[in-house]
Amino acid sequence: MKSRGFDFRSTGDTEVLLRGWTVWGEQVLDRLDGMFAFAIYDGARAYLAVDPFGEKQLYWAETREGIYVSSELSPLAALLEAEVDISEEKLSAYLSLGYIPAPATIFKKVYRLPAAIS
Repeated sequence: MKSRGFDFRSTGDTEVLLRGWTVWGEQVLDRLDGMFAFAIYDGARAYLAVDPFGEKQLYWAETREGIYVSSELSPLAALLEAEVDISEEKLSAYLSLGYIPAPATIFKKVYRLPAAIS
């Protein structure tokens, strides 16, 4: 990215991601290697992305006020006062896998962005 004239002010990956998005747009996802989860709003559209294996989580919920996004489930559920939803299917998945597969979560109307590779 330095070869494209970008002067980085930090050593953080967020700055690299934003510069990459500026150059390649959503095609930057093809160039990323590693674990990531992020949301970008460009003034017209919102983009949510997680790494291909879903190692990093990204949760979302839609309300009348808009869309809420969080990298952690608990704060989002608390903010929205989400109801717990322990269906037989979710309980079975949790007991056999140790987690509830995306896009479901333990809360009603709160979802996890699925990984690109299932």
